[in-house]
Amino acid sequence: MNVNTMAKLSLILCTLMSAVHAADYYMTPSGAGTKSGADWDNALAKSSMSTTLNTTMGPGDSLFLGSGNYGSTTLGLSSDGTSSAWKSVVGVDTGAGIPHFTGSGNWYRSNPDSGQWQIVNVSGSYWIVDNLELSGVQYAIKNSTSSTASHYVFSNLLIHDVRHGVYLSYLDDSRFENVVVTEYTKHGFRLDRGCDNVVFEDCIADLTDGDTSWWDYSEAFPFGFILNNGGAHTNISFVNCVAANHRRNAQGISYWNGDGFVVENTTTGVSFDDCLAINNEDGGFDLKPTATLTNCVSVRNYRGFRFWGGGSAENCVAVAPYRRSNGNPTGGYGGVGAWTKNGSPTFSYFTFYADAGTAAYEEGSGHLTLTDSILAFSGAGGSFKSGNVTLGTGTVTYRPGSGVDPNFVNATTVWDGSGDDLNSVTYGDSKGYFYDLGLPVIEAIYPEADTYVHDKYPTTNFGSSEYMLVKDTNDPDYTRIAYLRFPLSAVTDSMTAATLKLKVKQIGGEGAGSRWVEIRKLSDDSWDESTMTWNTKASVGTVIATIDAGTVDESYEIDVTAYVQTEAATDGVVSFALYQPSNTNKMVSFYSRESIGNEPVLELDGLGDTPVPALVFDSGNFSDYAGQSSAGGMILEASDRAIHLTGNTWRKYAFPYTVTADTMLEVTVDASDVGELVCVGLDADNDYATDETNIKFAGSQVHASFIPVDTLYSAGSGPVTFIVPIGTVFTGSMSYLTFIGDDDAGEDIDVIFSDIRIYEDN
Repeated sequence: MNVNTMAKLSLILCTLMSAVHAADYYMTPSGAGTKSGADWDNALAKSSMSTTLNTTMGPGDSLFLGSGNYGSTTLGLSSDGTSSAWKSVVGVDTGAGIPHFTGSGNWYRSNPDSGQWQIVNVSGSYWIVDNLELSGVQYAIKNSTSSTASHYVFSNLLIHDVRHGVYLSYLDDSRFENVVVTEYTKHGFRLDRGCDNVVFEDCIADLTDGDTSWWDYSEAFPFGFILNNGGAHTNISFVNCVAANHRRNAQGISYWNGDGFVVENTTTGVSFDDCLAINNEDGGFDLKPTATLTNCVSVRNYRGFRFWGGGSAENCVAVAPYRRSNGNPTGGYGGVGAWTKNGSPTFSYFTFYADAGTAAYEEGSGHLTLTDSILAFSGAGGSFKSGNVTLGTGTVTYRPGSGVDPNFVNATTVWDGSGDDLNSVTYGDSKGYFYDLGLPVIEAIYPEADTYVHDKYPTTNFGSSEYMLVKDTNDPDYTRIAYLRFPLSAVTDSMTAATLKLKVKQIGGEGAGSRWVEIRKLSDDSWDESTMTWNTKASVGTVIATIDAGTVDESYEIDVTAYVQTEAATDGVVSFALYQPSNTNKMVSFYSRESIGNEPVLELDGLGDTPVPALVFDSGNFSDYAGQSSAGGMILEASDRAIHLTGNTWRKYAFPYTVTADTMLEVTVDASDVGELVCVGLDADNDYATDETNIKFAGSQVHASFIPVDTLYSAGSGPVTFIVPIGTVFTGSMSYLTFIGDDDAGEDIDVIFSDIRIYEDN
């Protein structure tokens, strides 16, 4: 999952909540003091929820809910905030956990139509709902099919023990961030009809959450995320989302079903980035319309990627297609990785790995094309393709004894979908799926202010508009200039690039030809989007770049690295002006920050430390360490990334390294018997007694040459990762990486060292 999501979400919330902030109200289940809501000591009671939300609170106001059980209380959000003054409901852990709405107590999974109907009723606009737990109802978040709603941010919600988690219609320009739905009988997230510009990011739909008895209660067609076909949806994005464990056991039907992500055929503009579908009975990704997938993973779904129409999948992987049925309740391998029926999708840099089944299958009259892909089986079973499938340029096939071994990092059919297990050591990123451990961290920053000014309306402010107009002409009353401002608190010295992204909403009717727009500097960052007009506009500066912004719904990317670095080093904010060259006379309308899902974005690359890969060992570079081994031995495991010592075994590995004050040693220890000494170190001369260069992680023996960690490992504790600032213990030039499993008395030590990393923390 994206490690920057919470930082980004905090920025969104702070920006929205601080735009126009009128009043804060406080509430607990029973209330307190005067029950005025002025503070926690005088908190409102839950009985005043509806009045507080929709009568007392105005635009910009926030209701903070304290810990406790709110029972069957509902959140009816029927009033409106504004584009610059969102209304908010925010849960606060005041000592007993986040606020919990448990329903009436009459909902049962054996009768999912029972009990309370819903908790959150959505029909207003410009609302933030954050940090709540919802359970025990038919629908946690819902509206009627006759209601419309727009501009919602649902964040940090835990939903469980429900029929549906989210079930919404006609919801526009909204976002779900870190919303987790578990233990339900039907759907985790459902957009039923008519939703536009909705983003799901870091959301999880897991039907069982580890309790597989839910499969005996799930209803027909249980799905994680579904875009239903009740009415057309447009521009729906899934980022870093997980759909897991959707299955319906035999309940009087022969077909055991359940899908991860489902998109019906009335949706346009749907995309999936970095999403995972795992252990779903039928389809991992079941897609009727054209869709685009990037960096997506399917594990143990009967059909990994189901394209009924067009679309594309880039850098995706399908592993171990699996199926259960009445005839075989425990299931077995034998499904499909990439599938289409009458469609024409393309797969590039795709990997398929399984014991059995079909890698690529066209079941009807369509055509499936794979390029630069890897199709591999662990044995003699399985088919590489069936139907009208083209294994195009760069695609390779493999099974033992046939083809070049892709040498996956950790080829397994029980993969959890994370990390680099299905990376090919043979091909790297030139063929097949590749999880890049070294990708730079990208932070997406959204504007804290944007607006435009218009010379025809010299005293009118347009700060709340969902678009920004740009146009220049000789004629009076037709010139428009747009302004954007971003906070730069996330910028560090490690930032390698800054990219401004602008999406075109509409163009004017002035005819064909280039629509030039200049991105200009702005020295004055003090302008106010809610008050600036043509008469009070900030003066624009020099040109950074010029784009031809003539395509509607196209996102344009502008390199603004040098300007952002300069601004970050001064006042910590950066402003841009969008200006048209003189007399161009061709209007361009860009989406503003009020249009969620299409808003301008400033992307900062390279803000985090690049993860250090675990060492891969060569057995030929090992030898005895200090002449201490007397029994047992060593084997390499986990694709040569783990050292397994047994008996009484010391080993050194040729590893020249200069240890500095910043050097870190990271290692995972897993031992059933720790004997007298379990150590890892860096040694210069094959003599453990010369210097204190070995770190002790476990064992009964105390020895001056071995420096113990603060808390020693206990035998049988399972894998435990230690991170040791080894440069604070010793420094200097070393020749060997050392591994000690010492047990002179019993000679029955059993320890595994894995995921070993040596790096500089600077």
